[in-house]
Amino acid sequence: MDETAICVVDEHGSVLMERAVITEPEAIAAALQPFLTTLRRVGQGRISKAGDPDVRRALYEAASAMLTRFKGKTALKTWGMKIAKRCHQKAVVAVARKLAVVMHAMWRHGTEYTDRPANGSAGDAPSVKDRKLLGVYA
Repeated sequence: MDETAICVVDEHGSVLMERAVITEPEAIAAALQPFLTTLRRVGQGRISKAGDPDVRRALYEAASAMLTRFKGKTALKTWGMKIAKRCHQKAVVAVARKLAVVMHAMWRHGTEYTDRPANGSAGDAPSVKDRKLLGVYA
């Protein structure tokens, strides 16, 4: 099992708890239970540039093309365009990340990608279970 490191510090920087827990929501919640009334999230930090630069570049280019050149309407593009109203570059990075998550889920589970139309019609849209499996929550 994978483990996640948890470190809880107070406003002065003193360590209140430092522990490794199993990477499951229930285990993490149980470890943080004593601190729930006083916790506030500081942030996740910056997006790292770890990994293969060619893969990152390809994902970024695909996301950029989806947001600027692709004429179709999909849930993923609609979600990205909402973010692009605030900042286009962040929207491209967000769509690239979501593309990576979706492709990884497809590879892991051996499924094909099917997107629902942006207008939400039920036609050939995949079920909620399929969308969750593929990481498409938009």
